[in-house]
Amino acid sequence: MRKFLALSVNTAREVMRQPVVAMITSACIVTIGMMPVVAVFSLGQEVRIVRDGAGASCLVYGLFLVAASSIAAIYRPVRSGTAGAILCKPVSREMFFAATFLGIVLACLVFTATALFAGMVSARMALEGIHTDWAVGSVLAAAFVLAFAVAGVLNYRGRNFCSVLNQALFFSMLAALLAAACLAPRGGLGDFGEFMQWGMLSSGLLIFGALAMLAAIAVALSTRLAPAGVLFFCFFFFALGLVSDYLLSTLSGRPALAALCACLLPNWQFFWVHGGAGAEGAATAEYVLRASLYAALYTAGVLCLGFISFRRSDV
Repeated sequence: MRKFLALSVNTAREVMRQPVVAMITSACIVTIGMMPVVAVFSLGQEVRIVRDGAGASCLVYGLFLVAASSIAAIYRPVRSGTAGAILCKPVSREMFFAATFLGIVLACLVFTATALFAGMVSARMALEGIHTDWAVGSVLAAAFVLAFAVAGVLNYRGRNFCSVLNQALFFSMLAALLAAACLAPRGGLGDFGEFMQWGMLSSGLLIFGALAMLAAIAVALSTRLAPAGVLFFCFFFFALGLVSDYLLSTLSGRPALAALCACLLPNWQFFWVHGGAGAEGAATAEYVLRASLYAALYTAGVLCLGFISFRRSDV
């Protein structure tokens, strides 16, 4: 167990050191931060537009993140011989593969939490009517700039810039969330969290489950395909999962084929709140539990296929 955890943590650290991961996280935060400006003409639906847009941004940017992470954690070590050196030690292929997946999932957890914090602050910026709370926007912008400043200073002292930036963005977005929770609309202090969209926390859990499924698909593909192939098929399964409900409805006359497709195709609609929403767009506990169970079962199935593929690959 100690070896497994050490490999997982090392994988997560290696993923966080990748410049592309820092770029994806930064771009996601900027996209989320700009949404209140876009949503000012939404005729009373400003908060909902920002809330849904933040979730969609996290999912789309997370797709790029899991693809880049799987390439850095599986494809490159196998091609460079690093994986072979690790497997020469008393480490089985199954342990290496599972630890690599867990490391990528940990990186996805940090990314999802960072984007979720930014999304909650962004949703707090949006006010009814053609208004935006620029005080909260200033807090979000200052936290974003501060993270880069801290990463630059620590990089000057010998730390890896990208790794420190990912950590700094996490803590700065958390600090921005806590500061925004203390502010009342249009200035002044209010009761802590009174105007925050806390229902987004349950949505964040659903998005993390979707990213875990995407990570399993990307890791399994990385055992056989080059980076371009991994990225292409990740997009393919992502697009296919978005229309899986429609595809299954066209097969309603063939129950056996429909059941097979339902098992094979990922269904991302499970991780969008829609019918399982309660007050303020929050997913109910039962809905989150069902979606998490679906994510766990689908991830386990894909990982089993990945185990078989990695066991037969040349390392």
